[in-house]
Amino acid sequence: MNILSTLSQRFKVYTYPDRHEIPASSGTYAWFFPLYAFDDFNEAQELADLYRNVFALDSTFSGEYQLTEKEYTEGRHTRSWQTVSLKADVTVSPTSTLPSDCQKIWEQVQALPETKKVFDQSLMAASLFTPPLYIGKTNDLATRYHQHLSDSGFKKRFENFCRKNKLPLSISDLIFCSLSLDVDSEKLMSDRIVDDSEGKDMNYLLEQILMKSARPPFSRQ
Repeated sequence: MNILSTLSQRFKVYTYPDRHEIPASSGTYAWFFPLYAFDDFNEAQELADLYRNVFALDSTFSGEYQLTEKEYTEGRHTRSWQTVSLKADVTVSPTSTLPSDCQKIWEQVQALPETKKVFDQSLMAASLFTPPLYIGKTNDLATRYHQHLSDSGFKKRFENFCRKNKLPLSISDLIFCSLSLDVDSEKLMSDRIVDDSEGKDMNYLLEQILMKSARPPFSRQ
């Protein structure tokens, strides 16, 4: 497989100004947080903590542990046990200390317009190094993009988060990335889908694999 050719053919990146170029075709998509160097932060640590807070949301762990002995018999010295269910809230800390020399470099970078511009552009380009905020699949990428902008659960969750954390961002500021599959392969596969997967396709399979591996924080209902 030619990796560069595959990426350039299947993977596209869009922002709000070029939203009209998003194709009206099926695909899997992801929203990414743009790594702005917000002017309100005077310390590199403040900016790093903000970014971690975007991706580190609380999660819930639930599990079940079963003990199988059911009755107590004095002669056999057995005990009676019941099934025990465990549920715990797991909080991911948004704090992580940067190396001490980062602050000095940060101040030097911010001191000159030329170096600040280079750093800001590099930070923005690194946005795709971060975990996606949301992953989905659709039969029409263009329509789905505009649905998210007008009214969606993701829009509400993200913009509520921004208001709570006083971030001057809305969903239209995010980076929209799409993966397009082969249309002919999709049509060929549609005749072979098993009964319990009716109406589902390769985009569904791709979405589910990515959801389990990338664990996008704002995809959680």
